Amino acid sequence: MDKLIRILHLEDLPSDALFVKKALVKANIDFQELVVDSKEKYMTALEAFSPDLILADHSLPSFNSTEALRILKQSGLKIPFIVVTAAMSDESAVNLLMKGADDYILKDRLSRLPIAISNALEKYRLKKEHEKFMDDLIVSEQRYRALIEHSADGVVILNAQGRPTYVSVSVTNVLGYEPNEMLGVDLFTLIHPDDNLHMDLMLEKILNSPGITMKGHTGRMRHKDGGWRWIEATITNLLGDPAVNGIVDNFRDITDRKLAQDAITASEEKYRLLFETSMDGILLTSEDGQVLEANQAACSIFQRNESEIIHLGRSGLADLDDPRLSALLDERQRTGKANGEVLLLRRDGSRFAGEISSTIFKNADGNANTSMIVRDISERKNAEQLLWESERRLERATTMARIGNFEADPANNLVFWSPMIREIHEVDIDFNPELETAMNFYKPGSNREAINRALEEIIKHQTPFDLELQIITAKGNERWVRVMCESELVNDRNMLYGSFQDIDKIKETESEVFRSYEEKNVILESIGDAFFAIDKDWVVNYWNKEAARLLGRAKVDVLNQYLWDLFPNSIGSESYRQYTYAVESGQIVHFEDYYEPLNTWLEVSAYPSVNGLSVFFKDITERKSSENKLNELNNNLHQYSNELALSNKGLEQFSYMVSHNLRAPVANIIGLSGLLSDDSYPSESKKEFLNGILENVKRLDDVITDLNSILQIKKEIGEKSEIVNFQDLVESIQDSIPNVMLKENVRIVSDFTRAAELFTLKTYLYSIFHNLISNSIKYHQPGLNPVIEISSSISQGKLTLSFKDNGLGIDLHKKREHLFGLYKRFHHHVEGKGMGLFMVKTQVEILGGSISVFSEVNKGTEFLIEFNL
Repeated sequence: MDKLIRILHLEDLPSDALFVKKALVKANIDFQELVVDSKEKYMTALEAFSPDLILADHSLPSFNSTEALRILKQSGLKIPFIVVTAAMSDESAVNLLMKGADDYILKDRLSRLPIAISNALEKYRLKKEHEKFMDDLIVSEQRYRALIEHSADGVVILNAQGRPTYVSVSVTNVLGYEPNEMLGVDLFTLIHPDDNLHMDLMLEKILNSPGITMKGHTGRMRHKDGGWRWIEATITNLLGDPAVNGIVDNFRDITDRKLAQDAITASEEKYRLLFETSMDGILLTSEDGQVLEANQAACSIFQRNESEIIHLGRSGLADLDDPRLSALLDERQRTGKANGEVLLLRRDGSRFAGEISSTIFKNADGNANTSMIVRDISERKNAEQLLWESERRLERATTMARIGNFEADPANNLVFWSPMIREIHEVDIDFNPELETAMNFYKPGSNREAINRALEEIIKHQTPFDLELQIITAKGNERWVRVMCESELVNDRNMLYGSFQDIDKIKETESEVFRSYEEKNVILESIGDAFFAIDKDWVVNYWNKEAARLLGRAKVDVLNQYLWDLFPNSIGSESYRQYTYAVESGQIVHFEDYYEPLNTWLEVSAYPSVNGLSVFFKDITERKSSENKLNELNNNLHQYSNELALSNKGLEQFSYMVSHNLRAPVANIIGLSGLLSDDSYPSESKKEFLNGILENVKRLDDVITDLNSILQIKKEIGEKSEIVNFQDLVESIQDSIPNVMLKENVRIVSDFTRAAELFTLKTYLYSIFHNLISNSIKYHQPGLNPVIEISSSISQGKLTLSFKDNGLGIDLHKKREHLFGLYKRFHHHVEGKGMGLFMVKTQVEILGGSISVFSEVNKGTEFLIEFNL
């Protein structure tokens, strides 16, 4: 394709037209492009633009590629027609190719478009050359009519030994040789070795058949340019005719015909392969319901073999009592095609939901037949039912958690409250306040000042806030609430979205926990805890009177003394080990120890700090028998606090999903639906409104899908744990993304010599490895090959996994707080949804581990994951 190609592109989406243009530019094709998006513009361009090639989207709002192809044929232009579309059924593709389209390309495989264009243009070039050749042949026939009576194209007269004695001028058009050159050539040497197996026998047969015209050599012969041409010949032995005295070999170039036949064969094989390997069931039928042919997928769907399906026909495969069936048949008869859902029958008589797409077409004999695509959608129907039930449970959970959502437009002083927020404020169901009115519900004083400051910051600087404040309801009741809010620019307006939760009971629970803690301290003080403190050199710097009493050492005797000089017999004891561990690790320790000199059991708590160690202890000898009950009480209290914290954390994520990611697309859909029903807008605008609705429906579907993914990881915790090898995980992930590894030139360096495996849930650990490796590849530095270092280590009863890369890094000073948040993204030059790190942290914590991060912008990132052994 050395010359400029004029391309007429039928496409109504500018973004898709741009993707096609980029693919052509990338392939170094020299072209001039005209993009049109309607039938009228298309017809005008065919005449005014004089295209060399047409690219057409399959489906435009009021126009499709089938009609565009028909208009091209009617125009008389003989140029390639290629369909470039986002999706096309096999049936539609076959139909278009049968009607004269040269090829079809899916938009997610545009890399094949340049080759398709080149092949199509070459095909039409050869066709035009062939037509020109035929015209030249007619002229030649008029000049050499007497000789051409025995020849189709080239004519060679051979002697009895098979050597040329005469060569017609037309031979040059077939094989490229001039007549004088052919006279000195042994024709058998020009025949392709694979086609030269029986030429001696053929010559003998010809010599034994004088005056009889017979089929000669049909095969490949070498052209003067070195290439091969397919030749078809007829031979007549006229050695006995004095006027000729030779064997007349008439031969013609059938290369184009041969290639066309091969192409047809390949096409038939291709669509036969599509028919046989399609995952959808395909039935070829007559209009009266007889089945002519069924593929393997159809046999699997109906649980019958092909013979049984053909024998049963429509009446044995479909529920004839389903009223939707007759409606679909009527529609197909009226329009030539139909799509819909009907009840179908399996071998065992059970009914299942099926989706069918049927089209009437003419077969080679001109008879009307139908093709039918069949899908088993029973699982999809079950999934839709489960989704509906999930949404119903979601609404119920929102009500139980007493969470509502709100939107605000500060510029217009507008506020929208959900029904739950109105219930929390104890106002009428149709009450919607202005912004100032909403603020006045907050309790005067510090609460109202705090919400006003936060509102001012989010309006001026888009700073989100999360506050726990008190309001006074319309009925005068005080109530603790939690309000979370974020801002978003919508059509250059700063819109606020957030959630509002009644946390009065949570606050009451926190108060009970705090009172319980205070009561515990009072109990501990009432029994007179002993206390001493040491500095970082183990020198005693405080010693209370209860410590003096319990240990029998006066304060004056121990102050400023080295602790283990005072109690040398305690070196190596439980107290010695615990104190040493607390100082070295910085961890608080609680333990019991038996002090043999006084025959006393002590309960000890040691608190390390930068200055040393503070130790509280008391005599528990007399109440040793009751410690199990007290420990049980403490454990229950601790467990309740943890559950409360986890519940709050889950509600935060849930609140965000409901208030922002669900409400925003729903609000957009409602708004656009209202505009769509307004007759004052032109049709083009309504198309844009409809596209907007579809985009927001997809956003809503994506959020629900993400929510299902989050809920799924909670369900999978019941899986059976097993020994998981780290190196096997890494190799499995590398094998799953070979194209990405090769494209980005990724190098993974792993070192698991210090810890090679872990007893855990394999699916969770695989997901953690996969997400961290994928993030390192996705956010690598431009121009720098990604290097990922993964290693393991064991220290103090903990296994640590390190994932370190040389990527873009993260500004932790600004973004540490949101690093593992849902839908939080920190680089926007690549595709992503902001769920990866959220899922990693969630799964690590479910496995009982913890995750931390160290990163510097443009210097890479390191994630550390710790598990208790």
